[in-house]
Amino acid sequence: MRLALIGTGMMGERMGQRLLDAGHELAVYNRTTRRTRTLAAAGAAVAATPREAASGAEAVLTVLADPDAVRAAAYGDAGLLAGMRMGSLWMDVSTVGPDDSREFAATARERGVSMIDAPVSGSVGAAGKGMLVFLVGGAEEHVAAARPVFDALGRASIHLGPSGAGSAGKLAANTFLLSAMAAGVEALRFGVSQGVEPSALLTALGRTGIVPAWAVEKLERVEEGDLRPAFTLALAEKDLGLIVAQAAAVGEDLPLVHAVHALYAEALARGRGDLDFSSVESGRAAAD
Repeated sequence: MRLALIGTGMMGERMGQRLLDAGHELAVYNRTTRRTRTLAAAGAAVAATPREAASGAEAVLTVLADPDAVRAAAYGDAGLLAGMRMGSLWMDVSTVGPDDSREFAATARERGVSMIDAPVSGSVGAAGKGMLVFLVGGAEEHVAAARPVFDALGRASIHLGPSGAGSAGKLAANTFLLSAMAAGVEALRFGVSQGVEPSALLTALGRTGIVPAWAVEKLERVEEGDLRPAFTLALAEKDLGLIVAQAAAVGEDLPLVHAVHALYAEALARGRGDLDFSSVESGRAAAD
């Protein structure tokens, strides 16, 4: 397929390489041009604008940080929608709110473009290995058209419903992920404060079956002081803000999410935004 990729950050770069390895023709755009160099060396064409990247593409993927970044790349004379041909497919892989996804789909439809929201479960390691899981919202026929992309990038794609359902599913997953990470860090701090040796405690937590393997692995890195990001704390805090706002829009009260959001916001204010999201509580200790 002839594809365009908008956003070549940590996730986008690895996804772009997978698409090239699968034999797809790829044009890329990133606001910071230097972030396209690796893909350019691998054979991707570098575009000056989202519109140029999208021109002639059968499908365009956006892998961007937040809803405003998606709007900036999609709308306007230089935006990707201005370059997409009628009947082509826009796949937004960004983590945004369900209402944002429905807005994007409606705007695309006005231009004769199909659109699906397809955020992913999985970090940079899974992206590089083609092991992402796509949570998808949109019409069945548009989801089917995205199959070659899903096959190149992931181990599964799950169609959750109409436009916005994929984004809702991703935010639901992150509600658990981010709450569990904060709880895990506090569990480690509590056990150590009671005199339990950290490595023994982590072994015990893993064997109980209560604490999932991914959390134990993260906590081991926290204990070692390894906070290199697979998923940054800044993005985690952004996602929690989206969850809080979307819940409020439908009158849903999520008291646990509000408490967890406050913890991530505090760590962000302490300058931990570029670190891994597991620095949510370790940020407090490091700053004090």
